[in-house]
Amino acid sequence: GKKSVAMDLKNPLAVDAFKKLAEKCDVLIDPFRPGVLEKNGLGMSGRITPKQHTSR
Repeated sequence: GKKSVAMDLKNPLAVDAFKKLAEKCDVLIDPFRPGVLEKNGLGMSGRITPKQHTSR
């Protein structure tokens, strides 16, 4: 049941779509250097769901 997607997180529409998809996931693998996801409100401090885990 694994799925993957590629998005341009500099695009606000992609960020919104990412957040909607992230509501359905339990784990987020962060391939970026530290701070990139946080800059868009998507990192560990911006968890979409309380049970969500982020890994680098």
